Amino acid sequence: MMINLLNIIISLTLLIFCVESDAQCQNISGRWLGSITIPGYNGREYPIEVSATQKDSLISGRVKITYEGKYAIMKFQGTVSGNNIIISENEVIEDSYPNHVWCLKSFEGKFHVDKSGLIKEISGTYTGYTTYYDNRYTNEYCVPGSFILFQNSSIQIDDEKKFRSNIKNIKKEEPLSLYNSKYAISYLISTSLQFEKTSSNLLESSISNLNKVLNSLSENRSVKIILESHTDNVGDPKKNFKLAEERAIKIKKHLAGNNILESRIQCRILGSLLPLAPNDNEHNRSLNRRVVIKVQDL
Repeated sequence: MMINLLNIIISLTLLIFCVESDAQCQNISGRWLGSITIPGYNGREYPIEVSATQKDSLISGRVKITYEGKYAIMKFQGTVSGNNIIISENEVIEDSYPNHVWCLKSFEGKFHVDKSGLIKEISGTYTGYTTYYDNRYTNEYCVPGSFILFQNSSIQIDDEKKFRSNIKNIKKEEPLSLYNSKYAISYLISTSLQFEKTSSNLLESSISNLNKVLNSLSENRSVKIILESHTDNVGDPKKNFKLAEERAIKIKKHLAGNNILESRIQCRILGSLLPLAPNDNEHNRSLNRRVVIKVQDL
């Protein structure tokens, strides 16, 4: 009797929690339709389709992006925490336009359901630090942008074309409205720092990028950043997580030692969880040994 009562109390507590926290209880598995926008580049929208599978707080799946009638399909991995969603594309598995440079992106967005309860939405921003061209991944910068995705759980097959058309007409507030300032700063300092294998030592080729970040933070004193630290997948995952932490702390101390307030720097430790390229050879693994600097706030 006592156990049954306890289970009822726990169930009621979870129900109340679910009402207050969308993504904690809403599974984002399924097919999503939407677009990405590149305001810092040409301001155009490009259609994307996402097929996602969620298990606990982990998600995986595929993203299809279309450009001038051609497309690429990327695999992704990600995490869900509350209504915050992070996914990173890490491998191109199909490319109908091999002469085009595709950008593998890291998306950060928030989940919510509209007032009708029928349409789910994920919207936010993305950055990219890996490109794919002619069957090769390279560590090159991609222009940041925003994205929006919709899912209608009650949609019928015959209604899909109408739904695709209608999502373009849904008025939405862009997640970053201050394009002239925030995107300019994001373009300026969002970068990826690469590291030596099993070490917190920066590659010499990344020192100039770190200096660029330092200069940008010195010139824009209201900007706050996140140091997102990643590793390849070689070795013990716990040791990789510790190594990722050491790398982030080392960069934070370097910036703090050059008059950047520590309160402006937040660390996010992800280890080998979100690679930006498949860990199938040394070149690709080197791209995954990185600390990504992202603009958090102005």
